[in-house]
Amino acid sequence: MSGEVASVGEIVQFIDQQLPPHNRWIARRIARDMRIIRSFVALKRVVESGEIGKYYFIPNIEKYNQCMNNTQFRRLINTDGFIFHITVPRGVQIIQRETFERCDNIISVTLPHELQQVEQYAFSGCSSLQSIDLSNTQVTNVGHNAFRHCISLNGVTLPEGLTTIGEGAFYGCSSLNGVTLPDGLTTIGEGAFWGCSSLNGVTLPEGLTTIKNNIFSYCSSLENVALPDSLTTIGNYAFSGCSSLQSIDLSNTQVTNVGHGAFDMCSSLNEVALPEGLTTIRTNVFHGCSSLVSITLPRELELMGESAFKGCSSLQSVDLSNTRLRQIREYMFLGCSSLHNVFLPNTLTSIGECAFKGCSSLQSVDLSNTHVLRINNNVFHGCSNLNFISLPQNLEEVGNDVFHGCSSLVSITLPQSLRWVGYDAFFGCVSLRTIRKTANTILNRVEMSINKNVTILNINTRARDESNVSSAQRPGKKLRTKIRF
Repeated sequence: MSGEVASVGEIVQFIDQQLPPHNRWIARRIARDMRIIRSFVALKRVVESGEIGKYYFIPNIEKYNQCMNNTQFRRLINTDGFIFHITVPRGVQIIQRETFERCDNIISVTLPHELQQVEQYAFSGCSSLQSIDLSNTQVTNVGHNAFRHCISLNGVTLPEGLTTIGEGAFYGCSSLNGVTLPDGLTTIGEGAFWGCSSLNGVTLPEGLTTIKNNIFSYCSSLENVALPDSLTTIGNYAFSGCSSLQSIDLSNTQVTNVGHGAFDMCSSLNEVALPEGLTTIRTNVFHGCSSLVSITLPRELELMGESAFKGCSSLQSVDLSNTRLRQIREYMFLGCSSLHNVFLPNTLTSIGECAFKGCSSLQSVDLSNTHVLRINNNVFHGCSNLNFISLPQNLEEVGNDVFHGCSSLVSITLPQSLRWVGYDAFFGCVSLRTIRKTANTILNRVEMSINKNVTILNINTRARDESNVSSAQRPGKKLRTKIRF
């Protein structure tokens, strides 16, 4: 081809001479309705002449470097009405930073065998780019945000020698429906596949140890994830918003820590298998997993963060009795409306605010073997089916609204150690008939803590309560104290 713009016949001949065999059939198909441009001069002439259409841009390495050094290149490529297929010539080893950034008219790119690196933002914002094939290259590192917001990108083929995918590399590639990660891949950066809403499955290679923050956040079509045995850490919000994800199996991994919100709002997640060595579940890990029915928590578990199971409306039973947990943190089971059984460990020392609030199916709770000193505000608020609770012997404080709305609670025994009952602790307990207390239980806060517009019931006790005994009462007389509910 001697001219700067070639005919179809010349294009086919050029393809056979210049491109490796595995790329020829693709280029031939594209060439049927395209014309070739080989230099910046030809590109500028065609664009300025207004000859809109599809063009195959195939420069040699000298012409390619001239284009890369010309500030007008991207402006010309982005001219309305033009569509380009770019062939990066042999000899190019690096696609430099921001080389094709926001080149909206590029629909495909052919890369040379010699290519070793795709730098940051190299193709970021190429909204018409449909596929990228790196399989025949020597690339080991895909840079940060290299293909960020390539919203038409539906296929990616990665090279076997790839070891690193940078942060946000495929961030927002909403048409990407599949990707095969090579066995040698050891690092995937934060947010690498964030918002790839068409991605439906992924297998992570053996040797990968960490799933970093937000890697698959909002991959709303992701149904299946296969995790390697080498995995040790799952970062914050790694799978947050994966609303189609149905199961996750960590049982054979080495994971000890699941990060904040790792499976937040995975509303289809119905099966979770955790590893035996897991010690830490951070805040919001399973928040909003409304399809999760049951989960087995490992013996080594020492810490669960706030709202860990908040909004798990299908969760029916939780057994914590064999764990090493010392705290039930705030909002941990808030809104778990199907939860009817919970078994607590004897290592427990505190229960945070609203921990079981809205667990309307919860029927019984046994705290008698725990070391809880204070039940914080609203812990069992709205547990309308709670009909039995056994309190710990060393309990000192019951916070505000703790049993507010526990309309099925009939009786309760308060321990001798109790020193404080908060406001409206038993408000709305319409079935409550008996509060039992031991001889030295002090109830001086109870009258202030109970809503005064509900039916008055009696506490029966044989002991003197100094704070409620009037001067007219004779020592030793049976005391009947009225408390308003």
